[in-house]
Amino acid sequence: MDVGELEKVFVDEAIDMVQMYESSVMSLEKNPSNSDAINSAFRAVHTLKGGASSMGYNNFAKVSHYIEDLMDLVRSNKINLTQDVFDILFDGAKVLKNGLNRILNSSDLDMSEVEEFYYKVKDFVSSSADVLEKEKTSDVSKGVESSGILKIDLESLKTSNEVINEVIEFISKGKKVYLIDISFKEDSPLKEVGVLQVVSILKDSSQILDSNPPLEEIYSKFYTKASFIVLSEDVDKTITRVNISDIVGDIKCYEILYQEKEKSEEVKEVEVGEVKTSILRIESSKVDSLMNVVGELVVNRSSINESIFYLEEFIS
Repeated sequence: MDVGELEKVFVDEAIDMVQMYESSVMSLEKNPSNSDAINSAFRAVHTLKGGASSMGYNNFAKVSHYIEDLMDLVRSNKINLTQDVFDILFDGAKVLKNGLNRILNSSDLDMSEVEEFYYKVKDFVSSSADVLEKEKTSDVSKGVESSGILKIDLESLKTSNEVINEVIEFISKGKKVYLIDISFKEDSPLKEVGVLQVVSILKDSSQILDSNPPLEEIYSKFYTKASFIVLSEDVDKTITRVNISDIVGDIKCYEILYQEKEKSEEVKEVEVGEVKTSILRIESSKVDSLMNVVGELVVNRSSINESIFYLEEFIS
């Protein structure tokens, strides 16, 4: 499949996604409590963002991302669906349509149009900052306290040595790694899709190092609980984004701690006055095996010496 065919596939899908998005927003305007319409609009712009990024239409992807962020606030009940919100959402549909027309005419989306839409979203969210801040400083994320993430030792994690070494490397570089436990609502009408949305948000806002169950199983089967080891520069934002009220039941977040030991458990230095020596700990089974080998060498040496003695007597 050449680039021209890929572009056609992208445009065809993008047209469907923009129509789905606009139709969902229109349904929401009639019934703001329609969770299906909220999820449908979110999925549409999320798909658009991924497709545009893969094709290199960065400005188109940015617009989709701005709408996605706004829809995240709606889904997590951080903002209400007022007329101002609907005006922005419909403006987003207009910008996306203009972008598709420009792509069809082999030109990129006008950057000034992207910036204008960005500032509309930014100004609206900023005007709601007081409300968001109050929610952040209360019992946010259903069990996660913003005033202090819970702590957990690396040694208590059940994961592979490869992941443990990766976590140690990140922490040694001053980065923060977290364990996020999430439970999902079994009565959610779109529970399977909802879990995939949560995983997608986690991958978008952080780096998933490991999960339990593994990601490939989460993609194929619904689980009521899942744990994720993630590298995140802003875990509060990550938690806020995944805390979707109609999908997520509970979230707990732990910062993973690791303190490097001063001496290896295998070799420890012992100081007596000014004399410094080393104690090497070896398993007793290995010592027994070594002694057996040494014993056999001694016996063989004696046999060789005896043979040499008789040989010399015979020659003489």
